[in-house]
Amino acid sequence: MLLQQKAKGIIVSIKKQDGQANTLKEERMMGKLFDKIALVTGGSRGIGAAIVMRLAEEGANVAINYTSPSSFEKANALKEKVETQFHIKAMVVKANVGVKEEVDQMIDEVENELGSVDILVNNAGI
Repeated sequence: MLLQQKAKGIIVSIKKQDGQANTLKEERMMGKLFDKIALVTGGSRGIGAAIVMRLAEEGANVAINYTSPSSFEKANALKEKVETQFHIKAMVVKANVGVKEEVDQMIDEVENELGSVDILVNNAGI
């Protein structure tokens, strides 16, 4: 029986024989965006959430922008999901992208927590 377990970007294949496990191989699973930082405005639901999922699947660390209290719950649930499922870093950040000061603050928060933004997806409706 061949089992595969993915943990923190590493896939370990184990062959079980007579109740004993032998490690066959270990390979680093790196997506095309491994260790890149992505910021998705309007990322808490709909198309934005789908973009967040895809970026995380490819290995990007993601910042999920939201504006309303109801969006916070969705953004936070999405953050937990991508961190658990894809073993990446994620954060939620509140900002109205129609207000320059809030955008500046959002960028500062993302850079302080995740690093410089490599990918910006302007998905929020204004």
